[in-house]
Formats: sequence, structure tokens, C-alpha cells
Amino acid sequence: MSLSHGSTLMLEQEVAELKQELAAVFDCLVGSGILRASQVAASIHKHRFRGHLQRWPCAYSKTLTDLAADPGILHPILCYAGIPAIGQVGACAQALKHNTQVSQRYAVSPARFYVFGGSTGEAGSTPEGSAFCFDVEESHWQTLPPMPTARDVLAAAACGGRVYAIGGKNGGRASAAVECYDPQDLCWYHCPPMSVARGGLGAAADNNTVFAVGGSDGRRALNVVERYDCRTNVWLRAPSLLTPRRGVAVSYNGGCLYALGGTDGNQVLSSVEQLIMPPGGPVEDEADQTMASWTELPPMLRPRRAASAACVGGRIFVIGGTNEMGLQGRCLESGEVYEPERSAWEPLPPMLVARRGLAVLCVGDLIYVFGGSDGERCTQMVEVFDSVGGAWSAQPPLPQRCENFGAVATQTMEMLGLSMGPKARSLLRQDDPQAPWPVPSPGSLEGSYASSAQGVSRWG
Repeated sequence: MSLSHGSTLMLEQEVAELKQELAAVFDCLVGSGILRASQVAASIHKHRFRGHLQRWPCAYSKTLTDLAADPGILHPILCYAGIPAIGQVGACAQALKHNTQVSQRYAVSPARFYVFGGSTGEAGSTPEGSAFCFDVEESHWQTLPPMPTARDVLAAAACGGRVYAIGGKNGGRASAAVECYDPQDLCWYHCPPMSVARGGLGAAADNNTVFAVGGSDGRRALNVVERYDCRTNVWLRAPSLLTPRRGVAVSYNGGCLYALGGTDGNQVLSSVEQLIMPPGGPVEDEADQTMASWTELPPMLRPRRAASAACVGGRIFVIGGTNEMGLQGRCLESGEVYEPERSAWEPLPPMLVARRGLAVLCVGDLIYVFGGSDGERCTQMVEVFDSVGGAWSAQPPLPQRCENFGAVATQTMEMLGLSMGPKARSLLRQDDPQAPWPVPSPGSLEGSYASSAQGVSRWG
């Protein structure tokens, strides 16, 4: 009995060691880029499934492709795992690979830009509560119900199908107010306020979390970072910035949050900080220290405050702003782009109009620049930069002159096998009339992506 027990222990130990060695081999192959983690997981799944079929033979009337065409299957995947998970669905079976590639092409169809709050920049003017929506495809502006709380130098983000107006300045005082607009209900809702009132902050969103970064309480620049869980409606503190920043530009890209430029109250900054999210996104417990601290990245080519940033194709674009302190500082028409793979900045062609207190939003390869001020007066001008072609062009102007406002973009996700409008279905048929996938019934699903920082400061 003891010999048998000892042999069992030895076998268990050898199996455990083999598993460790195999895991180490996979880590090396994935780390060196020879294999992708999704390929390894898919291959393991296929072998295990084949083994189960050999042990328990059975026949199926439905294929995996049939299941993926059922909205009841893809809907939870899209809602709770997001667009990146669709690529993993495609790795499950060769039959789904082409389908999901087509899905991803039409998952980034442009939808709408939202602009709210800010100020006209005229003498004696007060913060605005106005709100507008721009339909990119129709190139048309629509007036929305105004924000409950008028304010400027606020930030904005999109999360969970809603757009959020965060902080700002109202009546000369910093505000902790947070309100969200629901495009489906066509109305505004009050949300729990931040723990620290501030204007001139930046914001970005990742899945179900909104980050509010830096800003000013009216006396000094802050290094405070808070995160809001859209599911639980709770604000928690996140790691503080290395440098206090107001008029900061913020962007989110590939699991990393970026804080760019701004001013610490003494000088305009060119420095850049990065916060890497833990696997699976931000932790739910405020006391959990698994979220890393901010780290410094190569500085921008020139100092900037009251600029704005957006992520396009994994690159961070920072545009406009001013490199001087004070209200009458010279505005910038220049922009620059950060390449994370090379850890390097490159200059961009100049805008048609120099400005600060602007908003930068993107759709596909196009970067839209809205409003702002040249230091003397606000502008309604909207420009778009083709990040592939490298050229600027003018677009329909804002409904009114505005600076220091909140702006955010949402996208309609038309997923194959989930929901697809008539126009997208006709495009698919033109693309491949012999396409083997089923064309689902009409419908729509609203989603959103993280916005760039739109909060900028005029204090100091």
C-alpha cells in the first residue's frame, strides 16, 4: 500500500513538473512573438474538445458558426468583454475567422460627437450649459437638452453607452459635479460627485471605468486621480500623478492611461506620465495596490497646456494648446504624435488655426479638432486631420463659438451575427456576394470608446 501511495505521489510530482515546464515553453514562445496567447488557448481548447468527442461521441445539428450568428450568444460577449473579445471568438474556429474580421471592419462605424459646456470667451460671459451632438455620417449638428449644471474647464468621457460631464468650474468655483447624458433616454442624470472638486482636469474611460486626472481646486494644481465604476456608481482613488497638472491632456491606449503636459502652477510642462492597468482592468478594492504607480515617458517636443489628445491606431496624438503661462499666451497650431513602440515623438503638420482650450476626437484614421481660442477670441472652426494622408481640411463649424468645453465620441457597433443596419448589410453583400455567413435582421447596439481629455484650465 505504501509503495503504491509513494508511486502515486511521484507521478503527481512529475506531472506537476511537466505542466510547469510546458507553461514555461508557452511563455517563451508567446513572449518572443512566435505564437500568440490566443493561438495557444485555441489549440489547447481544440485538443481537449477532440478528446471529449472521442470519449463521448455525439452528433450536433448546430455548428459553432450557427451559434455565433445567434444574438443571444454574441450579445453578452460584446457587452461585457468588448470588441477585442471578438478576435478571440474568431480564434475558436477557422469558419469564424473571416466572419469576425468582417465584423471588426463594421464595428467601428462612426456615430456621434457630443459637445457640452464651456464658455464663449466674451467679456462678462458665464459658463455654458448648452449641449450639441454631431452626426459624423450626416455631417449635421443637433441641439440637445442642456446640462443641469453649467460649467467650463470640465472633462468628458464615454462609458457604458452614456457620456459623462465631469468637474469643471461654475461661478468661479471648482466643481465636483458629475452628470451623464443617456442618448437613448435623451436626458441627463445626476451621478455621485468626485471626492475632490476641480476644474482643468482630464478624463478617459476604459470598459466600465472613468478616470478623472489632475486639475486645479482654484488655488493650486493637483496630482489627484479618481476612478468611477459605471456599474456600481462609486468613485475610488487611483494612484496619484508624479507631478501636479492642470490643463492636462489625457488619453487611454492599450491598457495604459497617459497624462500629457499641463502646468504645475509655475511652468508649462512637456513631461508625460503613464499608468499601466493591471490585467483585467482596474481593481475594485481601493486598498488593493495591484495597480502600478505612474512612470515617466519621453517628454513631448514642446511644453503644452490646454491642449487635447486622442489615440489613433495605437499612437497618441497631442494637438494645440499654449506653451506660455497666463491668459494672453501665444497659442500653438502645432501637434505631435507619440509612437509607443519606439518611445519617440514626431511633429505633425500644423493646423489651419492656432488654438488652446480645444477638443480632439477621432473616428478611424481621422482626427477631429473642435473650437478653442487663439488667446483673443473663441472660434467655431472644426478641422479634421487624416492621420494616414497627413493633411488637414475644414469641416462644418460648431453651432457656437466655444472654448474649455467637454467633448466625447460614441460609436455604433454593428456586429456580424448580432445587429446590423440595412446599409451595412448591403455593403457586406457588395463586398462579397457569395459570403457564407448569415445576414442578421436589422438592429443597432450602442457602444462607446474612451474619449480624450477635454478639460483645460484658464486659471493661472
